[in-house]
Amino acid sequence: MFVVALLITSMFLISNTIRITIFSRRREIEIMKLVGATNWFIRWPFIVEGMLIGLIGAVVPVLVLVYGYRSLYIRAKGVFSGLSFPLVQAGDLGVKLAVILLAIGLFIGLWGASCLFAASSVFKGANEFAHQSRRDTSTCI
Repeated sequence: MFVVALLITSMFLISNTIRITIFSRRREIEIMKLVGATNWFIRWPFIVEGMLIGLIGAVVPVLVLVYGYRSLYIRAKGVFSGLSFPLVQAGDLGVKLAVILLAIGLFIGLWGASCLFAASSVFKGANEFAHQSRRDTSTCI
């Protein structure tokens, strides 16, 4: 249950980060729409950004897990003293867990960006801004 809550929280954090990025780039989005860019052409950089945020967010836990487990293995000399069972060497386990965690990070980033665009209200503000700019420029001439 706790893991699900963390997944949903990270998805919302990534989604809000991309929402802020879109809001700060609304002028560029407006210009791209005015010259005829499709919605997907505009969305792809934000989806890639979400995936990069998820990947970077996964790199930190991978490093902590791999180096933390390796130092635990060295200090415990390969045996967990409390229960007297052998620890698995960090080589194979570390690589497998790193790949899994990085893939989960990419997926969460993609999910956060995709959920943001599924609502499709994100570009509504940019469209209204573009229409307002067109009205303003036509009255200035």
